[in-house]
Amino acid sequence: MGLLSRLGIGAASVEPVLRAPRVTAGETVPVRVTVEGGSDGQCADALTVRLATVAGTDDGMREVTLATATLATDLTVEAGARRAFDGELAVPVWAPATREGTEVVLAATLAMDWARAPTGRTAVEVDVGPRLDRALAALVDLGIAVNRAQPVDATTAAREATAPAADRELPIVQRFDCHPRAGPYVGRIRRLTLVAAPAPGGLTCYASADVDPDAVHGRTGGFERFATVEVTDQRVSTLRKEFERALGTGSTTEPSPGR
Repeated sequence: MGLLSRLGIGAASVEPVLRAPRVTAGETVPVRVTVEGGSDGQCADALTVRLATVAGTDDGMREVTLATATLATDLTVEAGARRAFDGELAVPVWAPATREGTEVVLAATLAMDWARAPTGRTAVEVDVGPRLDRALAALVDLGIAVNRAQPVDATTAAREATAPAADRELPIVQRFDCHPRAGPYVGRIRRLTLVAAPAPGGLTCYASADVDPDAVHGRTGGFERFATVEVTDQRVSTLRKEFERALGTGSTTEPSPGR
């Protein structure tokens, strides 16, 4: 291996590809990594591939590995040669759905001793699972627009009380910023934060509503209302009613600030 190759100049390149246009949390998906040799032959300890996202924490942002696999070990990459390596990745049920504010990438790394490791990355589309899809559709039916979504460290979410029980087994949860645009909650709820956390046999949605009491009883200031909705196999119409009960119907009855 030449000096320039060790520094990454003229070194091998890796290109990861997810062999499916989109994935859903909980699936096992096929992946392929194409390795192309550079100007010199190189020896690699391992070829690994992983799914990753970036999550918010108390101290800022950090990259979180969702799934990882080793496709090859102790391989020789000949100069100019092109080889393909296939494998599978098990996408965890807690993988976040991609939308504004949430990105998921497929990254491949060719690990080498005493040399810069060639890496390649590509964006991956992760679909909303059926339970979360129905929960978000129920909010839209209530006139609540679902805007940005961000993965958040589960311990951070628990500490912030947006998902008080979510840190027991999950590395991250996904937080959705929502705002009423039509219907009974306009002028009564300023903002709704929804945290989606997979649970055994279903999905737990932790809702935190920033309520505007001034629109209800002429009071100033504001307070939060906390609620939990368990999503299993209910229809959207049923979930809408459950969110209405959890958030209050939007009538002139002041909602309880208790959890």
